Amino acid sequence: MLGNPLNTHNFQCIIPALEDVQIMVASTTFPSERLQEYVMFFQGERVKFPSIPTNDGVWNCTMPEGEFAKIMTALQREMDLNYNQDTGRLTHWSIRDKFDIEVYARGLRGDVSGSDKVFGVKLIGCFLQSRDNVNLDNSQPTANWVWNVSFSYDAIKNLEISPLGAVERG
Repeated sequence: MLGNPLNTHNFQCIIPALEDVQIMVASTTFPSERLQEYVMFFQGERVKFPSIPTNDGVWNCTMPEGEFAKIMTALQREMDLNYNQDTGRLTHWSIRDKFDIEVYARGLRGDVSGSDKVFGVKLIGCFLQSRDNVNLDNSQPTANWVWNVSFSYDAIKNLEISPLGAVERG
């Protein structure tokens, strides 16, 4: 039994570097890894074996901005921790200055406490890489301001979560 299908709109992201703001990530991708291949030749034939995993190393997401500029403030504060624009000095030289991001798929049941997490990944060794330009357009008065943000990361770890399917039946 597979249970209810998961929806791609039902996810949760935890970004500790932006902890002062309750961030609602509007859209993103679920990060994954793929195995590299090791190729050997046996009697003239190519034979492939799985090798170490690799990943994209960059996680992108979009975040809607509000009139109090909380997202902009949090992103700029994180950027300022890494680089001082006035002096041109890089200030992020320690691995302890990096943070981890967690991305979860959520089920249809549960509550705001996070009891509906089905599975997730942890992006290890993250830092804010970029905040893209925002296109401004007077012809679209109902378009919302959205930040496209990129975080660099070193590795992916799968998080073990109890499956929602483990419901006691009476």
